[in-house]
Formats: sequence, C-alpha cells, structure tokens
Amino acid sequence: MIFLKTPFFRIVSALLLTVLLSGISKKLSTRNPKDIRFKQGDIIVEHTTVTEVKPDLMATVRLKLTGYDSANINGFLYYNFLGGEERKIAMEYSGDGYFSAILPRGHIGDRLFYRIELTDERSVLAKIPQNGRKGFLVKYKGNISPYVLIPHIILIFASLFIAFLTFFYGVKILKGDDCVKQAAVLVLLTFLFSLIGGILIGVEVTRQTFNEGWGGYPIGRDVTDTKTEIFVFFWLVTLIFGWNALRGKQMIISDKTFGILIVASFSINLLAFLIPHSL
Repeated sequence: MIFLKTPFFRIVSALLLTVLLSGISKKLSTRNPKDIRFKQGDIIVEHTTVTEVKPDLMATVRLKLTGYDSANINGFLYYNFLGGEERKIAMEYSGDGYFSAILPRGHIGDRLFYRIELTDERSVLAKIPQNGRKGFLVKYKGNISPYVLIPHIILIFASLFIAFLTFFYGVKILKGDDCVKQAAVLVLLTFLFSLIGGILIGVEVTRQTFNEGWGGYPIGRDVTDTKTEIFVFFWLVTLIFGWNALRGKQMIISDKTFGILIVASFSINLLAFLIPHSL
C-alpha cells in the first residue's frame, strides 16, 4: 500500500481520509433537516423538518401543498414537549399552497415533538410523518462559546487525523516493521486529543448546548457521549499495553498483539464517527 511507504504519503492520506470521514459524519447527523416529499391521492406534500431552535426564538414550521385546491384544506400542527401533553394549533394558509405555524419558545435543553395533519371537510388527507412516529424531534439548543467550540472541533479533528496515522503504523507492525515506539507515541497522542477534545471539553459543549452535564453511560443515555467514552476507553487500553514501548522497553505483549490492538481501537474509533451524531 503506497500510503505506508513514506511519511509524506501517510500524512497526506491521513489528512484526506480525515476530511472525508468528517464530511460523512456531518452528513449522517440526525440533526440535519430532512426534505420530505410524497404524494397521497391527488395531493403532493413537501416539508423541510425543523430540528433545532435557539434560545428565545420561535421556529416556523412550513409545508407546501400542490395538486389540490389548498384553500379548502385545513392544516393543523400538533406538538408536545417531552413528557408533556400534546397541543394543537391551526396552521395559517398564505396562498400558493403554503401552510405555516410557529413553534412555541422553550428553554435550553427542552425537546419537542411535532407532527402535521391536513384535513378537508370530510377526512384526514395526509399525516406528516407518515410512518406512525410520534413526530419530528426539535431540540432547544444554547449558543456555544467560540472559545469552547473551536478547540473542541480542532482537537476532535486532530485526534481523528492522528488515529489514521496510528492505524497505518499498526498495519506496519503487523507487516513486521520495527516501528513500535513511533506507534506508541501516536497512540498516546490519539488518546490525549480524544480525551481532552471529546470528553473534558465535550462536557462544557454539552452544558452550553443543553444546560446539562455529561450524558454518556452510565450517567445518561446520550449516543454521542457514550460512543466517545467507548473509543477513548479502547485507546486507553491500547496505551496501557504499549506504555513500555514509549520508554524503549519491552512491552508485556508481543509487537503483533500491539498492532492488533491498534487496528481494533482504530476500528472502534472509525465506527463511532460513522454512528449518526446526536448533538
């Protein structure tokens, strides 16, 4: 593999793969608005979901209807805060098939579900969402200080970049190359960057975003925090077994086993980034 042959190719390959994986991770995030379009009977319904609301703001839910005399249709927005009763408000018709309604204000950390029904004088014409779900999730999120967010992003990006480099060295070890000390140094850096960026600063990111502390297991059930805990733990285990290599001493495990641990930890790290981000 050409990216293993020289430091230049390893660095360039790691950088390109980091950018690619970061883009994929962002694309897979559950917090991205979704464009919904479907046909039911004679009508075509289009809606872009609302996924988050900033403090003291009220988000507008919009829907477009075509293929039917929209003036004779009523739109209703149903919503409920998590654990609260469902409420119903009529959507305003603004002409050209557009309906809209405003979601209520909430507090940082609140979670709201909403759904939409379109009716005429006789029956319900369409429901959004269609699949019987309780509704679309909206999170009320606080503003994160750039002094917290920027270091968080940089450290997470750097940890992924170094993780790719570490993986390359792990493969080299499995191929029989003598680079255990270099690999151990990279394992240490991957662990530190992941710990500081993902957990230590991540706690403050969560606090400013949702006004709550760390949400990882067993404290909470947040997917993003829990997956961060898991891959940081795997890097910690790998670091412990490779600690002697940092000082040029014999490890308590074989070089090959150390290489396997590196590849395994990287695989968990990679999987964690591919699990949709919940923040």
